[in-house]
Order: sequence, then C-alpha cells, then structure tokens
Amino acid sequence: SIPRARLGFSGQWGFVRYGLTMGTTRPYDAVSPEVNPFDLVDAWGGVRFDHALGTIEANIGSHKIPFSREGLISSSDLVFQERAVSTNWLAPLRDVGVSASKSIKWFTLSGGVYNGNGDILGDNDPGVMGVGRLEFGIGDTYTTQATDSAFGVGVALLGNNHLTTDTLALNVD
Repeated sequence: SIPRARLGFSGQWGFVRYGLTMGTTRPYDAVSPEVNPFDLVDAWGGVRFDHALGTIEANIGSHKIPFSREGLISSSDLVFQERAVSTNWLAPLRDVGVSASKSIKWFTLSGGVYNGNGDILGDNDPGVMGVGRLEFGIGDTYTTQATDSAFGVGVALLGNNHLTTDTLALNVD
C-alpha cells in the first residue's frame, strides 16, 4: 500500500507565488471515509514580500491551514511514517480560504478564514472557520531531518461554526 502519492508544481514569479498538486492518500484507519483514488490536493496562489523587517505573505485557494506544526510539516519530513491521530482528526489539514502571515525575526503570526467543511470543491454548510497561530522559532523548525539544531514553540486557536455544531480548538506545540 502506498501511503500517498503527489504530482504537481509550485513556483514563484517575482513576488507572485502559485501551486497545484494532485494526488492520492490512503485512509488513516478503519473509520476513515473512503478517499478518491486521485484528486485535487492543493490549488493556491498568493504573494510574498521580503523586506528588512521580515516577510509578509498572503494566499488564496486550497492550502494547509496554520493550526499545528505537525500538520504544516511536509509528510516526507515527519519523524514517524504518519501524522498523529489527533493531528488528523482535531482540525482539517487543508481547506479552501484566504490566509496571511507576518514574520519578524524569530516570530511568525499567521491567520486565515476558511470554508470550514474540509471539502475543497463545495460547501455543505453556511459556516466558516477562523484560525490564528503565533509561533517562536530559531532554526528550521519544520524539518525533522536537519543537521542544525532548532527550537520552536507555537500556539494556535481554531473556531469553526458548522450548521449544527461549533468547534473551538487550542493547540500548543
């Protein structure tokens, strides 16, 4: 069984960034819903401005939400073969929406507003999901195979009001 396969591209032209990824993922466990054999994973565009005081970035489309560090790390850089069950079930890893982040030295503030239902091609409820994340990091805290030391602490808050339920989640990593 192949855990996941991805095919796509990403790039940058000046300050404009873009990416499109197609792929497949197997269900995480027996209670997972069936997964389409080959589907859209990410489709996004955005802008990034680097300046003396840090970086400003804004994206729109289907992309990873800034909630947990483990969810933001590439699957090829994970310590274990799969993400933790709590990472997969507490909050969606990807969704359609807009996000922005501002980095200054060791601090990054990220946030976004998303569809909130986890379906990148539709909307089955009138609610929206809001996410905010503040992190402190020295070194590359998103690579577990690095040769240099790194240290990072992050805190995130997620609010999602579905048609019938509301979710409020806090993450510290």
